[in-house]
Amino acid sequence: MNFQRATPSVEQGQDPPSLQAVLARVHWVLVSPSHPGNVGATARALKVTGFHQLWQVDSNQALAAQRLLDPQAIAMASGADDLLQKAHHAQSLDQALQPCLLSLAFTARPREFEPPRRSLQQGLKEALDLLRLYPEAPVAMVFGAERAGLTNDELMSCSRVCGLSVNPGFGSLNLSQAVQVVAYFLRHLVMQQGLDELAKGQGEGQGQGPGQGPSVSGSPPALAPAASVQALYSTLQQLALVSGYLDPKEPGRFRDRLQRLASRTQLLEDEAQLLHGLSREILKRLG
Repeated sequence: MNFQRATPSVEQGQDPPSLQAVLARVHWVLVSPSHPGNVGATARALKVTGFHQLWQVDSNQALAAQRLLDPQAIAMASGADDLLQKAHHAQSLDQALQPCLLSLAFTARPREFEPPRRSLQQGLKEALDLLRLYPEAPVAMVFGAERAGLTNDELMSCSRVCGLSVNPGFGSLNLSQAVQVVAYFLRHLVMQQGLDELAKGQGEGQGQGPGQGPSVSGSPPALAPAASVQALYSTLQQLALVSGYLDPKEPGRFRDRLQRLASRTQLLEDEAQLLHGLSREILKRLG
């Protein structure tokens, strides 16, 4: 089934370069998908909406590669084979999210410990704000395995939690269908926002990040990517163990509480480095 674009492209069959530049900064992350056909159908869903950054998270790299070459995946991709061929691989979700300033986890099931929950509109609006203000940084849309979805640990690795507004009596949605809904809505919001402003980064007079005041230089403050935040969590947990605050045999939900605390705000890079450096110095003195 073919749908005509509402906005004409520069060349027939292609999106405008400004739109391509924005969509290229959205990573679509599938965590441990079990059905090759769903991976192929996801590739098709992304290509038809102009996205192409497909990621698989699987500790078994050979299995992940085999999934992309499976005849079911190729058949369901229905012409989006190039996305399968160029798909990225990460052995853990933390690894996949390292460069990202924001990651939206999609799950309907509420958890005791989870990042701040947003509606789909709120989550994608926050992602668009970051794409506008930080022209080099990616954001991620994260989807769990078909049967069980994201684990608690995987969920806590993300910045926000989003759900889709579906029938409360029957909320089961196929993986590729969920990706299609989010991809279409995000594409629509990007085009509404204004391509020129999004493609070039911050607009004129936009000297602030989400929830932040203007910086001295007039440019948005540098936000801490996921890699910096995860390193800070690990150092703080190590400090808690070395100091005797945390019992290694019964760590409880210490790391989850740290992640929940940090996810309620957007840490700046210098703030993460300050806390990281302070914690490492205390560790040296204790050791």
